[in-house]
Amino acid sequence: MAEKKVPSSKKSVKPRKQSLKDQITDCVGEIKKRRAQQSFNPELMLNVFEELGKSDPETGRFRTLSEVLRLPGMPSRATFYRWLDSDESGELRKEYAFIMQSNYDEMHDERIRIAYDASTDIVIKGDGTPDYNMFSVPRSKLIVNTLDWTLERLAPNQYGKYIQIDADVDASPEALEALAAMGEEKRKISAAKAREHANHVKEKLVAIEEK
Repeated sequence: MAEKKVPSSKKSVKPRKQSLKDQITDCVGEIKKRRAQQSFNPELMLNVFEELGKSDPETGRFRTLSEVLRLPGMPSRATFYRWLDSDESGELRKEYAFIMQSNYDEMHDERIRIAYDASTDIVIKGDGTPDYNMFSVPRSKLIVNTLDWTLERLAPNQYGKYIQIDADVDASPEALEALAAMGEEKRKISAAKAREHANHVKEKLVAIEEK
């Protein structure tokens, strides 16, 4: 005869749900663990710099960082930036900036080349007669405008519409009071000149009336 199972009087204890703070702590720990696994690879970093300085073999134009990092065996963008940030000497950032400056100059040359390129302005129709390509100029304009937009934001001091000037401004209370005093002095001088001019005009009018 089969024995009857007696239900236990003890209730099963459910695992305690982690708080949001504990979940964030675990997540940060996992991020640090994965970062440690992605140790700096000098050879791979040099490969990124080398490929970034090359022209695209198919188009002949400059390569973007995204295009280089999509090549087989390259690190992710986050890893690349982390390696740059971990360089205390700053030499890696200098090398990256130097290569990117070269690409900016090539962007500038590219927009001039496109602007003067008229090779696609005329197309040959099916019957062999030439015709104006209505898509050539708008397409070239789109490319040039895109390069303009990029250069103005990535290299504003060299290719932007406005030159950025870095200057230290003294905003201490003493300096602000001195500026206010200078402004007040200029207003007094301007008011005195205005009164002097008004009196001069008045004297002329009186002299004319007397005549």
